[in-house]
Amino acid sequence: EGGSISIGAWEERILLDILVIATGSEASLHTLPRDLIDHFDITSLEYLSDKSVEQEIVLSSLEQVNSSLSPSTLAQAVEIGSRTRSHSDVGRGVSTRGIIRYAELLASYQTMLSENDNLRPAAQVTLPHRLELPLEVDGAGKREQIIDEIVDEVLGVQETGKKLIAFTKADLSALVEDTGGVATYPAI
Repeated sequence: EGGSISIGAWEERILLDILVIATGSEASLHTLPRDLIDHFDITSLEYLSDKSVEQEIVLSSLEQVNSSLSPSTLAQAVEIGSRTRSHSDVGRGVSTRGIIRYAELLASYQTMLSENDNLRPAAQVTLPHRLELPLEVDGAGKREQIIDEIVDEVLGVQETGKKLIAFTKADLSALVEDTGGVATYPAI
């Protein structure tokens, strides 16, 4: 349109050879005015399916910041991140970028903890907030529980029997009987 874009009442002159590349959800694009949305194309990217390629990307990123991990720790980090994507309670798992941040923290933890002891604390710092959970599953501590389950699976740790249970208001009402001001809880 002659090198200009109309956005509502404003007309802005923008060169036509500009390319904007951005990341985000399609929902965030729809916060822009319709006049501007017409000038965008949406390309969806999927997770990497080849773990060895993902390991190479993470390793390359670590080398750029002068950090390193043992091959086994690197493989475990990528496996932990990858398993978040297929967990039954997770809507969207950790991206490759999230795994890179996890690996960077693991590399820095090497100076404080032994290699066997740093996977879980680093995972709990860098991964839970990167998970997108459906509303019916998301609750206090659920993201951390999912990360712990995945770390346990990757490390081959046997489950201790402790499990966080999320209750709805209706569930709690059904479990608690009020008897003269004293709440009794049935055995679960």
